[in-house]
Amino acid sequence: MTIQGRDPDTGDTHTLHGAQGVDERALAELPDADLLRLRREGWLAAIYAHLVSLQAIADFNLTYSNNQAAG
Repeated sequence: MTIQGRDPDTGDTHTLHGAQGVDERALAELPDADLLRLRREGWLAAIYAHLVSLQAIADFNLTYSNNQAAG
């Protein structure tokens, strides 16, 4: 996954290559036994926090894009 951002003051762009992401659809399609294993091993909190962070990045990019278009 690549994440891009632009500094609103300078116009400089910044790119983060190689960020890893959880596929929410694949997570939802996991067999119950696998999901239970993730819960037992303590991974679910980190996975859901990661998904919330990805949404925050998407929301930021959308807000920034809308602000740029409005000029």
